[in-house]
Amino acid sequence: MVERRVNRLPVVEDDRLVGIVTRADLVRAFNRSDAEIAAEIRERVLLETMWLDPSEFDLTVKAGDVTLTGKFEDPEVVESFVRRIPGVVSVDCR
Repeated sequence: MVERRVNRLPVVEDDRLVGIVTRADLVRAFNRSDAEIAAEIRERVLLETMWLDPSEFDLTVKAGDVTLTGKFEDPEVVESFVRRIPGVVSVDCR
């Protein structure tokens, strides 16, 4: 977007305009501290979505790379939810 001097992109669904994404929106989404990302994973993914106790897992976030260790019934499901958190670059569930 920077190279081509594009500030806004249309968001379409089924050939219908449903919104606009700005460069600032993208920067805001990915400009998060590792602590903010970890807190959101604990709160939104582990506790609220999966109904798991966050204290039973070892969670580290470094430059957006997430490592989550613990006993999961289905690690792929947890990983798919973690990937949706803004600022997450990669996920490793062990």
